[in-house]
Amino acid sequence: MSYFERAAELARSIDNANCLTYAINGSGVICFERGDLAEAERLYAESQRLSRLIGYQPGESLASRSLGHVHRARGDYASAARCYARAESLSLSVGDRLSATHARCWLGDAQVRLGRPAAGRRLLAECLHVYRECANEWGEAATLLNIGNAQLAAGRPRVAHLRATAAAAIWRRLNAFYWLAQALDQVAAAADLLGNSADATRARTEARLARTQLT
Repeated sequence: MSYFERAAELARSIDNANCLTYAINGSGVICFERGDLAEAERLYAESQRLSRLIGYQPGESLASRSLGHVHRARGDYASAARCYARAESLSLSVGDRLSATHARCWLGDAQVRLGRPAAGRRLLAECLHVYRECANEWGEAATLLNIGNAQLAAGRPRVAHLRATAAAAIWRRLNAFYWLAQALDQVAAAADLLGNSADATRARTEARLARTQLT
């Protein structure tokens, strides 16, 4: 957080508004991963407001996607989907295929949660192809997590377990503790459905340890 705040100070000192949008959004990420959704939302909204003020579409896309995560964490999947769709549209308008995929990955998850599993799984399959083509491991892990969620919703815990385990392996290597905990939660949920209590217990224990890294 101190580095993002320092970056914001420097950006203001040289009147670099583009950089400022990213620094503010970065502070929002820290708040989000620590569970302070209200402060994360405030910072993301400020990043979005500033991006719109200066007409900086990449910054607005990132802020819109970030706000989608806040809505998703609260269970408001319809609002999340609107944010992700906006982020995708903005990224496509400036020819940023990878950022558009970042938004589409979470839009696919929202579609599944809104009761449109076929549309959601189609988007997720497309994203997985793009991420692997671009060798973007973080995006691949996010897509695997969301595919796992879709498989759990469809009553296929064995496949969900495989996808979540693969996502956890990537985030473990990247030290992405917030998202590692999310994947391990899914591993545990799938293991419970498969009757593997020992695996579920191991996953939950590691998830708790991962969350201690966020304090």
